[in-house]
Amino acid sequence: MMTRSTAFSFNNPKTQIRILQWNARSLNSNGTEFVKFLSEMTSPPNIICIQETWLDESKEFEIDGFDHIRADRRDRIGGGVATFVAIGTPFRQIDLPPSTLEVVAVEVFTDGKSISICNIYHSSQENDVQVFENILRDLPPDSTPFLCGDFNSHHEMWGGKKNDHKGLSLVSFIEENGLVALNDGNITYRSSSGASSVLDLTITTPDIATKCSWSVVSESTFGSDHHPVMTNIAIPVPVERINNSRWNFKKADWVGFAQTCADLSYMDLFSTDIDVFNDNVTHAIILAASNHIPVVRQGHTSRASHGGMQRVQTPSKKKKRPG
Repeated sequence: MMTRSTAFSFNNPKTQIRILQWNARSLNSNGTEFVKFLSEMTSPPNIICIQETWLDESKEFEIDGFDHIRADRRDRIGGGVATFVAIGTPFRQIDLPPSTLEVVAVEVFTDGKSISICNIYHSSQENDVQVFENILRDLPPDSTPFLCGDFNSHHEMWGGKKNDHKGLSLVSFIEENGLVALNDGNITYRSSSGASSVLDLTITTPDIATKCSWSVVSESTFGSDHHPVMTNIAIPVPVERINNSRWNFKKADWVGFAQTCADLSYMDLFSTDIDVFNDNVTHAIILAASNHIPVVRQGHTSRASHGGMQRVQTPSKKKKRPG
């Protein structure tokens, strides 16, 4: 089990769950632009699920302010998944048995319940619904399943232009387990030739779906051929404390920090409750700092065998696109 919290959290803060999923098609090649995009977001994600990392044991890729769990493909190049969790978000890694799916799962703890976020890359041609049933079976019994990633499946249910065998199998799994797809029909994949489709899916329970807002980041693919997808879940998650992080003031962007603070709206922060007002101001300053001041901390690394995969908790470099 691994839980972390941040040294620069304020007293008992809470935030909503914000999950960003993206098929990177190589974090080494496309990760820099993606991380820049994250740093410019006004409401950045606290969970990031990446498919096709193209990482291996010799390569690292990190995002400041996040812990991560990796499952690298070991039998051939390409593939791989990695889930990044914002420091301070209480979670644990869920161990899953070997599978033809490339998957990592984390259980995120919210107020009184938890959500099991499964980051999936379905690259094989297998269409056996049992591979998805096995995932549900091995999740914590009282935790809500949330499946996201690149399923490489086509079906009209999520806006596909055709129904293929993998899509039909996945729809059967969704319906038999009382789940729903959050996709609204917007395309998530665009090839170099201009062909488009919906391959990146988000699947969960109907009760969680009513609390979700789902959208495609349509302005860019950040060098990949997939658009990122953002899901906001209106469920509060506590942010905890740790004491192994510190600000790297020597590398701070003080001009940017000062401008961000100057742009703060007093009316957005003000509250007649002095404790709430204090928390609002503290949170705004910390958010500004996190965007302009790097954090130095002791990293966390773990490795575990996972079928044809290698689980690591570190990250990347450069690799040719697999054929």
